[in-house]
Amino acid sequence: MVETRVYFDTDVDISETEGAFVPFPPWEFGDDLFAAHMIGTGYAALSPDDEAEAYGALYDWSGNGNHLNALNDLASLLGEWGVTAAVVGNEANTTYTLAQIWAACDGGFSIIALATAAATAKTVALVRSGTDVTDPSIGLTLGLNGSNDMRVQATGGGAAQTAQIGDLTTELGNHAYYCGVYTTAERRGYSKRKGEATKVAAPSAVAVTALNANVPLEFADEAGSGTGATVMSSFCIVLRPITQEEFEAAVDGNIEWHAVAGTGLDA
Repeated sequence: MVETRVYFDTDVDISETEGAFVPFPPWEFGDDLFAAHMIGTGYAALSPDDEAEAYGALYDWSGNGNHLNALNDLASLLGEWGVTAAVVGNEANTTYTLAQIWAACDGGFSIIALATAAATAKTVALVRSGTDVTDPSIGLTLGLNGSNDMRVQATGGGAAQTAQIGDLTTELGNHAYYCGVYTTAERRGYSKRKGEATKVAAPSAVAVTALNANVPLEFADEAGSGTGATVMSSFCIVLRPITQEEFEAAVDGNIEWHAVAGTGLDA
């Protein structure tokens, strides 16, 4: 019998090889990662999972099969490394619901989104629960065109509260990360651009009831007035409240992922 062996040269760097997958995931939270979405036509080719190409921009990078449902009215606005937010009637949404996230989470959950927003753009819901149910509900929203803030919103049992960062400056016009943390006791928020200090929202302390509406999540939906674009490139859902330090580590890891992938979003 002829013996055949295959040898791998581990000193070869494939990170700059066109079409090569990135050898580590874009969001790293282990078993706490519920879903991770890289929203663009170019991302699927960077995954080592054969299934990624079949789902394309709808693929769930967490490995849990929690894929996006459809881009709907945003389908024509999908680019290589992001989707342009717009005022739509048929919102881009997920296959899973807020109730499923709440049932699976450990005392609360967190959402991190990567977006490039012009200061003059319309207000945009980066991620929110579907508006068919308004109580309970959650949202991670950028108020643009003058207010220039980030809002981590939740309602439940008639109570409503928003943790807010009111001074987005260096984030706007650049690739920046926005995070909302949601529990029944409080909401927290963080924002960060590469090379800048993290901004922290003062925690809201108004208690709400369970955030368990049986509606999908929607994303990249604009409202109001303004000019300029918001391009949303990614968001992930973590099944527990994360700390500022964990947010910063996740941002650093995602920036490194984009650097290896060559998307240009690491700048």
